[in-house]
Amino acid sequence: MKRFILLLGALLLFTGLFLYAETSELIDFSKLGADTTLGNNKKATENGATLIDFSAVAGASFSAEEKAKMKTSLALDNWQVVLASSSRTIQNQSLSMTKEASTSPQAKPFNGVPMANQKVLGIRGCIFLLLRIIRGL
Repeated sequence: MKRFILLLGALLLFTGLFLYAETSELIDFSKLGADTTLGNNKKATENGATLIDFSAVAGASFSAEEKAKMKTSLALDNWQVVLASSSRTIQNQSLSMTKEASTSPQAKPFNGVPMANQKVLGIRGCIFLLLRIIRGL
């Protein structure tokens, strides 16, 4: 009897996971492209929709020049790669970076969303270093 109840409970739990599963996205990186210029920059470096100005809460000890630099956003170039402690070597850290990348005009839709000419987050981490080491052997 215990075995039957245990198997029935596991079966109900397993089927319940698929009945109530939901697909969602946490961050849509294609909407975080740089579209706003700050200061003397000629090139857009920040995302206007996510721009945060920290100078409003800065103390009186900061100069106007320093307060002008206290703006940041979730633009793709502002993200950083944080490696696991087991792979955090000087060489891996120096080769890891994020950049804004554009998809090709022929890119196929993904889950019904058109991906052609979208700005996405490009990450170069230690996996590329591993591939380079394997190819060199």
